[in-house]
Parts: sequence; C-alpha cells; structure tokens
Amino acid sequence: MKKIVKYGVLTLPLMALASCATTQMPDPLQSYKNQKLTWYQCDTSVVPYADLDESGRAECADVKVPLDYHNPALGNGTVAVMRYKAGKPAERKGAIFFNPGGPGGDGHYLGALFGFLWSNGNPNTTMGAKLKQLSDEYDLVGFSPRGTGSSFRTACGTNELLGFTAYPSEDRSPENLASMQRNAKIIANACSKTPTNAYINTDNTARDMDLIRGLMKDQKLNYIGYSYGTWLGAWYTKLFPERAGKILLDSNMALDKSMDDAFGMQPMSFERHFRDVVLGYAARHNDVYGLGTTKEEAYAKYKALPASLKNALNNTGMINNMYYAEGIVRIPVGLVAALGVHDIIKQGKDGFEVLDAIASYPFFKNPEMNNMAISNAYDLAFSHLNYASRAPSTAELGSSQAVFAAVMCGDTPSIYNSYQQYVDVSNQEAKDYPLLGGDATAFCYFYGHPRANKPATPSAQKMPPIMMLQSEYDPPTAREGALSGFKSLPNAHMVFVDNDATHGLFPYGTECVDLPVLNYFLHGTLPAKNFSVCEAKPLPALKAFWGTEELVPAELSAFEVGQNYDQNSPVPSQVSKQGLPYSLNVYKDPAVAEKVLVEIRKILHNNALPVGQQMFRNKKQ
Repeated sequence: MKKIVKYGVLTLPLMALASCATTQMPDPLQSYKNQKLTWYQCDTSVVPYADLDESGRAECADVKVPLDYHNPALGNGTVAVMRYKAGKPAERKGAIFFNPGGPGGDGHYLGALFGFLWSNGNPNTTMGAKLKQLSDEYDLVGFSPRGTGSSFRTACGTNELLGFTAYPSEDRSPENLASMQRNAKIIANACSKTPTNAYINTDNTARDMDLIRGLMKDQKLNYIGYSYGTWLGAWYTKLFPERAGKILLDSNMALDKSMDDAFGMQPMSFERHFRDVVLGYAARHNDVYGLGTTKEEAYAKYKALPASLKNALNNTGMINNMYYAEGIVRIPVGLVAALGVHDIIKQGKDGFEVLDAIASYPFFKNPEMNNMAISNAYDLAFSHLNYASRAPSTAELGSSQAVFAAVMCGDTPSIYNSYQQYVDVSNQEAKDYPLLGGDATAFCYFYGHPRANKPATPSAQKMPPIMMLQSEYDPPTAREGALSGFKSLPNAHMVFVDNDATHGLFPYGTECVDLPVLNYFLHGTLPAKNFSVCEAKPLPALKAFWGTEELVPAELSAFEVGQNYDQNSPVPSQVSKQGLPYSLNVYKDPAVAEKVLVEIRKILHNNALPVGQQMFRNKKQ
C-alpha cells in the first residue's frame, strides 16, 4: 500500500504539470496578426511616374503595429507599405522588401521603382531576362519605417537654440567644446521628451517587417538593404533566422559592433576617400583643375583654406558627392570654386562684395565649367558669411533626423563610460582626420530613452546564407567595419569591389557584381567562394548641368587607389579584369530605364547613412 500511495502522490504533480503544458496563454499580438491587409490604389502624388501608376501593379496598404512589441497594451501606430505586384502571380516566389538606409530613410516608393524598372527588362538579353523574371516572380515591397514618411511620424524640438560651433578639427578651445556639449544636451533632451522615440529602434522595425511578411502569407522574408538597411537586415536575420529567406546587404555597417563603433569609423573613412580617391582624380586631371599633379599637392591647397570655407565645402555638397561616382567627379570643381572665393576674400572684400566679385571671377577658361564653378562659389560664399556671423540655429529635427537620433541612441548602449572619453577620442580624430574629425558631440551620452537588446548571432546551423556587397572606399560604411561584420556572420558571402568608392552598389552595371545577386534571388545560388572580388568601373565623364556635353572625359580604366584584395581573404593581391559595364539595352526602353535608375540613386543617396553627428551642427549654415 505504501508503494501505491507513494506513486499516487507523485502522479498528481505530474498530471498538473502536463495540464499546464497544454494550456496556451493568449498571444498579446494576435489582433495585429489577424488584421486583414487591404491593398488600395496609391495616391498619384506618391507614385510620380505615370507609367508606373498606370501599370496597375502598384498598390498601397496601411498596417497597424504595436508601439512596443514587448508591451502591446501601450498602443499602436500605422506603417505604410507599397508593393509592385508580381507579374506572374501563379509563379510568385514571395516578396522582396527594400530599405534605402538612414536610419530615418523612407523606402515607401523604392520597391515599386525597382519593380517597374525590372519589368522593363529586355528578354532578348541575358541580364534583361533575369531582371524581368525577378519582377514576374516577386512582389517588390517598400515601406516607410516607423517614424518616417507615410507611417506614423516623430519629431524632436525645443525653444532652446543651438549655439554656434566652429569647425571642430581647427578649434579645440574650451569654449568650442563647451558649446558642442551644450548642443548635445539640448538635442538629447528634446528627443528624450518625445514619447514615441522610445519605440523607434531597429528591433521594433524588424518586427514590423515580420508582421507584414505574415500578413502577406509568406513563409520567408526576402530583403535588400542599403547602408543602415544592412544593420536592419542583419538584425532581422539574427532575430528570426528561421524566417529569413534571401537577404542582400549592400554597403555594410559594422554589423558585429555598436552604433558608437560604426559611426566612429566615419572620420577615418571619409578622410581616406577625400585624400586618395577625390584628390587622386583631381591630380590625374591637373590640366583641367590646376590643383597639382599629385594628391599631396592638391591637399596642400585645400589645407590652406580658412575654416569657414572648409566648413562650407562640407555643408554645400562635397561630403554627399563622395557617395557616388558622378558626384566624385564634381568635387574638384567645388575645390576650385573655394580657392577662388578665398582669393576674393584675401583681396579685402567682405560681405556682399564677395558675392558681387564672384560673377566676374575667372575660375575656368571653359565657359560651362566656369558657370558650374560660379554656382558653387555662390553657395560657398553664403555659407562662409553665415559662419562668420556665428548665429545660433534652431533645435528642430524633422522626422528623418529624429528617427536617426532615436535609432542611433536607442539601438545599442554607449561604449564610453564618461563624456570625457568622447572628448578624448574626438581630440585625436581632429588631429588624424581633420576633414570630419573632432565632431563627436556625443548627444547619445545624454539620451534618456532605454536601449534595445541587440540579438545574438545564431550558430552556423541556424543562420541562413546571406549575400553582401561592399566597395573598398565606401566613405560612410568603412570597409574595416564591413569586413568585420562579414567575418562575424556564419554562411555569409561577400562580393567586394576593388578600387571603388560607391555607397549603394546594386545595380552596379557589371555582370561581375549584378549577376551573382540575380542568381541568388532567382535560384538560391551563391558565389562559389565566400569572398569574391570584382574590379571597379572607371570614373565617368563630368557633364554640364544641362545637356550632355562632356567637360572632362570619362576615364578609360579604374586606377589603383590602395591595396588590392584577392578572392580568398582581404589581403593584398591582384584582381583579374572583368568585362565592360553592360549597356542599358538590357531594358526594353533604355531611356525610361535611365530615368528610373536616376530616381533610385537619388533615393539611395538621400537616405544614405548620415555623417554621424555633423547633421546636427550649425544646421542653418
């Protein structure tokens, strides 16, 4: 009997445990997962291409999302989605989501643009047939990440004014550093007062994408992300490895590090790009620009400019032009314009006298190039005069800047234990990388909202194979960070473009880069080696603002900039030559394709990873 009683006593708890195991707790997200995804005709103002709108394949939808996936009871917002429907629904493989970068970039329209472009693929060419097949077999999906665009928006602002800060690498005075610290506190406090910013981070955005995937009834999420979009794509893949399909990460952040680490590489990478790529190009065309026959001679002329004009160059397009080839070839015109404005100032002219003198100043002998330089010179002069006024600026951040601040500060904890550590790092960067160094104002140190939990990297058995693209001289996402992230991801394959400085590669325009991407999405095949190398395209011609006249001819080959990379590991080696870029004849209507490609590039460049905290400094200048 004692045995029977003993077993009876043991049985009761086991039965109770079994009963608990089969009882399912209500899913707090079930109402979001049960919502119906209702597609409707997009407003024509968000689909500017008439042909795209008339195709009948572009549709919009609004998705209700929780502010906080870990506490849905806090409330909800709406995320706007646009898709370009698969051309052959019976052969549909799923959807490809797009993110153009940021953080704070709006990708609402990007998927439809790619869909429209690829639907124009010429089936009589190898590349064109594959592009059209992509458009036939996938929905191409863009969305406005939470806080931006057509989704619920956020903003930061305060009545306090941001104080003037001098060009940081040339003024390390206590007064200037104090002004930078005060500005950092003002921005951080303003963004911390906005309650929705607490829920704007990469973790919630990744979960938004997964919710949309589920509502579209897809088992896997396929994805193409640029710049910050690589951080978002890697976050999603680590968070939901079993649901990640084909993932392309293009122009990669330091995916294995913190936000502080990733942005901390920018002063070094922009400095390298400016001295080696930009000034190397200028020196090769000294007959046009007269900046010197070596990049060192050209840099000496730049270095002699006053701080106000160096600041003006950064604020009037030089930094943004470093992101793509067509911009790189325009930068020397701006440098010549800056030297001319400096010459006018040295003649004793001030204020509006400077502006009056620009119109007749001989920047170039070529009339078209001279007109281009005059336009640049006016912008530089206005910025110079604003700088000289030392006027304060408003602390108002629109949705894009506010999301940038929220994600940069909210994704990962700071790697610094004190504000002085920021100052010490910034002081060293000012010496080593004077183009942008010294601007680490550290507003995230004062940010008040909690940080998200970055997911760990799954094991090689769980991590799906992903594909990565990276250029050697990418300025905002340094190759050092990209390669570090690549090595940290099991099963990753990288195509590396040697001697190239493009930020946002795909579509690059050569089969060496683009064909592996197409084969990956169409057939699931990856390059044979996990690290393969392509040669850069030569820099293009400098063309007039209006018309097609070539003011400086296109270069005939890609010039060696630094070390080369082989196909096994990032070590110096020789890269075999690749074929010439494929022509726009891969599209049925090359003229339309060219316009759409320009629009895609514009979106990618406008939403590319910002240059750290420079975006908050002297905003009116």
